[in-house]
Amino acid sequence: PSSAASDVYKRQTLFGTEVFVDITVLASTPTPTATATAEDGDGDSGDGDDSGLADLVVETVSWDDDLAIAGSAFEFNATISNDGDEDAAETTVEFTIDGLAEPLTEDVPALPASASITISTGVTIPTSGTYGFTITVDPDNAVGEADEENNSRVATAEDGLAILRVTTRVAGTVNLEGDACFDLDDNAAVACGGAAADFQWALGENDDTQTLTLQGSSTWAIFGPTEPRYIDCASLTLGSATFTASTEEDDNELPLGTYLCFNSGEHYGFIQVQSTGPNLGFRFLTWDTFVEE
Repeated sequence: PSSAASDVYKRQTLFGTEVFVDITVLASTPTPTATATAEDGDGDSGDGDDSGLADLVVETVSWDDDLAIAGSAFEFNATISNDGDEDAAETTVEFTIDGLAEPLTEDVPALPASASITISTGVTIPTSGTYGFTITVDPDNAVGEADEENNSRVATAEDGLAILRVTTRVAGTVNLEGDACFDLDDNAAVACGGAAADFQWALGENDDTQTLTLQGSSTWAIFGPTEPRYIDCASLTLGSATFTASTEEDDNELPLGTYLCFNSGEHYGFIQVQSTGPNLGFRFLTWDTFVEE
């Protein structure tokens, strides 16, 4: 409500007394009004905020090695975390992997807030190749979550993410005669100078020096004393160096046990030098070569 104050003025004129009234209207003082806000049961404002719920996500995926072997079982692992504020009830995780006819499902136990767990499943893929996958925790949305859109982790060859590579692998032990050539793709001694030859074990004068000489388009590099993985050889800078074993210990560039990575064009792999002399004794292993997307 408003209030007013007034002053009265009088003035005498020839026609009588004139009366003036000066009225001042005072501004009204508003009455405070409570603003209604919608609240949920716990007193929070009802703006769709789902804090206070669980939130299951697939943090990482991994498998036994950087390469799986075609036809051989390997462990595929998914690390699942609860990033929410509340405990998550037990649920499942679904492994959908290209190359498998059906998804694989494993149980996930109840997971406290901020906790994580790694769930594994056994996988066998019959043929070599590159495979994408989708890993989804709580695929049926049985657990109420703050975010239902972050339950999957996807990897495809097209988007350049980490993908599952399945290879065929060949291994063997060879005693290669001096001056002979070898084809690592077919695990066989072959004629030198031909397209199949990957290297020659060449004898020096008086057989006191032996040289590992590349043939064809093969590339090589010394890796070291430990056995390399596929990713080690695939990421190593390979070239056309010649490696020598000599009776002079100081000149020995191929000490026993040394691993050399190679790319034959069809395969990555390694050889491990086991003996040198007129004959080269070595162990080898090859993997399919994968072209990076």
